[in-house]
Amino acid sequence: AEESEVCLKFAVAGYSSNDISIELDAERERLKITGELEDKSSEFERVVPVPRGLSAEHVTLCAVENGILEIRLRDPLAIEKRVVPVFSTSPPQSLPSSKETPQPMSTINEDEGDVKTEQEKDNRVVLMKTEVLGFSSKDIECFINVDRTTEAKRGDRSAKIGIPNQINIDSINAYCEHGIFQVLGERVPPSSQESVVVPVASPSDDREKEKT
Repeated sequence: AEESEVCLKFAVAGYSSNDISIELDAERERLKITGELEDKSSEFERVVPVPRGLSAEHVTLCAVENGILEIRLRDPLAIEKRVVPVFSTSPPQSLPSSKETPQPMSTINEDEGDVKTEQEKDNRVVLMKTEVLGFSSKDIECFINVDRTTEAKRGDRSAKIGIPNQINIDSINAYCEHGIFQVLGERVPPSSQESVVVPVASPSDDREKEKT
């Protein structure tokens, strides 16, 4: 399994892939595994909690072989380091002005507790807002790190802040205009996905795929 995957294994001696059904309930954040033999002589049920945002596409393997059910789940929150473009404008359809005065850029320690967002309009949230007097968008670098933080650098000064799990990483953008630097992101909409059935493969299924 890859570093961003979780591997689950269950002993299911006597059960085949046809005897087992798996249901992913994204809204309740759980995976329900049930099994029943054709002659009704044995059955089982397991409920496993899963991370928020997990969908069927994050299930990379679900198979039964030699009495072992193996399920591999890719972390829906796993990210790679990336550069965030800094636009030389204010955010489109600017958010209402903050009642708080922007603070000079400084390093934010992760042990200071959860970071509170400033305000939101529609689905957008201000993740960071700070004064950068005398600097333009060309002078500032902005990144998203693998530890799910956003980091801004200018010269020898930097600011780093955690990204809440409910923020869509792909929606994050940075803006710098009139001495104000802002980083905005959009909230992930609440899950309305119904429970989905995850197919369970067997060794014979894999052999048939190899033939085609």
